[in-house]
Amino acid sequence: MNLNFTRVIYNTFLVGFIAVLLASCGGSRKSSTTKPASGNTKSKGYLTDIELQKKYAQLVDVSITQISNLKLYRFIEEWMGAPYKIGGMSKSGVDCSAFAFNLYKAIYDYSLPRTSMDQYKAIKQFRRRKHLKEGDLLFFATSGGRRISHVGIYLDNDRFINATTSRGVMVCNLNDTYWDNAYIDGGGIWK
Repeated sequence: MNLNFTRVIYNTFLVGFIAVLLASCGGSRKSSTTKPASGNTKSKGYLTDIELQKKYAQLVDVSITQISNLKLYRFIEEWMGAPYKIGGMSKSGVDCSAFAFNLYKAIYDYSLPRTSMDQYKAIKQFRRRKHLKEGDLLFFATSGGRRISHVGIYLDNDRFINATTSRGVMVCNLNDTYWDNAYIDGGGIWK
């Protein structure tokens, strides 16, 4: 085997490996979704319960009374706008499955597996899309095909929270063309 042939094989492998890493937590396309809160995750000031309810009622497009899990929405507020970082686990950089992992640990005291594919395998009750409940995990194939490559957490009214590669942690609409086309399944960890 000559040296040039070996380099070509190595470079091909390297490009393929990098492509898989970049696609692992997709969601990089822009859609008509809600922008992250200004100021990223730096100290944004404390919102009162009613301010928190008003803000997220508007983002999720529901009545204020439907925003009742204040612990969940405070967690979301703290993470809103956190930048995307593959393999990241903190507010300074997080990927989609780490965000789901952190949310489930903090809100539901439940340890999810670390990757979106393993999280998908952990689902105990799959639900039809119209029967999704707050806290259900949503799974997407953002790299084409049907391979799970992205995860989000359902809120209400077809809105979900997730860490996107393009805009970090944000609320998105499941009915946006990009998410609708990439959606695979969703459900809960509890029966």
